[in-house]
Amino acid sequence: MQESYSRTLLRDITYRAGALFVSLPMAGIENGLALELSKVLIYYVMERLWLRVSWGLNDTSEKHIRTLARAITYRIVATFSVAYWVGLELALSLAIIHTIIYYTNERLWLKVQWGRL
Repeated sequence: MQESYSRTLLRDITYRAGALFVSLPMAGIENGLALELSKVLIYYVMERLWLRVSWGLNDTSEKHIRTLARAITYRIVATFSVAYWVGLELALSLAIIHTIIYYTNERLWLKVQWGRL
């Protein structure tokens, strides 16, 4: 499955908006904003890399196991980034919550046709 850069960026923005809604109250305004800005870049790069992997794809969509694998690999990388800013305990709490947000965002975007190549 191929997608435009615009679609990847908009998927990134919708996910980060949901994550920001959770991060700001938990990590504080200053740390929350720094976290989210750094993770926009991480998310975008990881999504572009996953687009090169065909495992778990079918003709028009992706299997739940692929979405879960993408969520887990993203969370591992992002958790290390978060731990730098707010400590490991809060980073692990945010990791669980953000994995749920990420998975839900990805499953919703699979229903959107815009930006698919």
